[in-house]
Amino acid sequence: MKSNVLQLVQNLSSSQADATAIDRFYDDVVRDLGQRPWLTQATLISVTAGTAVYTPATSVIRILDVYYDNRVLRKATKQELESIDAQWRDLRGSPFAYVSEDETAKDFRIVPNPEVSSKDFIFLFGSPFGLDYPEYAVAIVHTETRIDLPAWLEMPVAFEILRREFIRESDHKDAEFAAACGQLSDLLFLLVI
Repeated sequence: MKSNVLQLVQNLSSSQADATAIDRFYDDVVRDLGQRPWLTQATLISVTAGTAVYTPATSVIRILDVYYDNRVLRKATKQELESIDAQWRDLRGSPFAYVSEDETAKDFRIVPNPEVSSKDFIFLFGSPFGLDYPEYAVAIVHTETRIDLPAWLEMPVAFEILRREFIRESDHKDAEFAAACGQLSDLLFLLVI
């Protein structure tokens, strides 16, 4: 939990850490972790026939994989799609690729435009990614921002926050302590990942 990590930072710093700064550092570290495939989630997205562009939730940082119905969609570039058909945005059929170029930061386009809407999201067996997977739906595997981290990431994150807190200009700046915290953080990340 965020409160546990911030309390751990205060304890390890003998209450020298600035509460506002370490709260901001926590958010920054979690955002940085989202660039790595460690805080992942799978999300179902309902498909509408004729609609190709989809916007994932705001918690999504980076899309790792996209699935349509029962297969993985290949990530394509605009140039690759133009080599197939100059009018690739107007193609209709069963999607075989996705592209995020020319879309906003998190939007992605499935190619070609789907001709069929996904079935209702009804999870009779409680298994949305198993027996209950809805036909013609899109699933994305992505990294995400989280307020609370898994317990196994709390200690390395706390040391990274300490590194950032003690390297910045303040009345308690300590470059040697910051460097040691950075080394401990790196070591702990290697051990838990």
